[in-house]
Amino acid sequence: MTTLIPLLISAALHAAPIATPADCDNRRMHGTSTSIHSDSDNESSVITYTYATDDRCETATIMGKLTYTPEEDDIASVSFGASATFRERTPSADRALSVTRSADGQVVHSYQMDGRAAAYDADARRWLAGFLPRVLTMAGINVGPRVARWRANGGVDNVLHNIEAIPSSGAMRNHYEALLSGDRLSDDELDRTIRSVSDNMRQSSGDLRQVLSRLAPARNPSKRTLGSLERALIAMQSSGDKASVLLRFGQSADREMLAVVSNAAETIQSSGDKRRVLESLGARYMDSDADLRRRYFEVAESIQSSGDKTAVLVALAHNGLLREQDARDEYVRVAAGIPSSGDKSRALQALAYVR
Repeated sequence: MTTLIPLLISAALHAAPIATPADCDNRRMHGTSTSIHSDSDNESSVITYTYATDDRCETATIMGKLTYTPEEDDIASVSFGASATFRERTPSADRALSVTRSADGQVVHSYQMDGRAAAYDADARRWLAGFLPRVLTMAGINVGPRVARWRANGGVDNVLHNIEAIPSSGAMRNHYEALLSGDRLSDDELDRTIRSVSDNMRQSSGDLRQVLSRLAPARNPSKRTLGSLERALIAMQSSGDKASVLLRFGQSADREMLAVVSNAAETIQSSGDKRRVLESLGARYMDSDADLRRRYFEVAESIQSSGDKTAVLVALAHNGLLREQDARDEYVRVAAGIPSSGDKSRALQALAYVR
């Protein structure tokens, strides 16, 4: 039964007028909306795309497995039972295209202009060549080859220019990740990439977290790149996402990186998430130099919750990390400032564990 479903869909597409998505008929063409839905990434996947502005509405549906030309300007092959439909409606034209597979495996383009059958000619091919890349980019299809092609055609700057034009944060993330996973970037290219990520993804902490996590702790960045990275980390709005990224970067043994982590950690709004970072990275900082140890305690002092602040201090004492006199002095200073008398007492009593 399952194998009959794609066959019935394909037969229906050949027998009837193009069944384009109805979104462009039912919606007022006002505002902007983009959505992608993919059930899976295998031959039974379904991808839907809609995009609307004041003067244009686009819809597309891709069912099953299709392959595309290297330039993504046409569909090269259609697997058995697969199909694709595309529609663009503007004040001057209403274009629609159905792409299916013939009985002998050939790609069939069935084109309509203003609701009437029309030849799939050079003008129609140019239209699809402009439309198809937008759908594939938003759907996250062929991301690696696309980024490689952009880079070959104009370097990393060209890649970043194209990524920054993508309206979806999730799609942008896919392309940034492909760039970072591809051929090694120079320090200057890495710096430009991180600045681009920071400037264009700050509205989505989850996507920003995933991109920045790709960088940690793969290499020791330059001082310039560290500055861009610090700005990107500070820009993250979600305390949980920021804490998760800082825990990864905090595994570095590089002093400058640990300084960046401490600066970004101080901007975490949630006391619980700030505590989580400091408790996990306490050994890194206590085993470093006096300046980093002092910076660690400054961040601990910024915790708003007396209970969470006390927990950070007590963990240092119980884990035997207060080996240096300057660390013990900072500990006492921060503990003395805890407003809750009970928490303050608990923090100071924990010093009994220090030897």
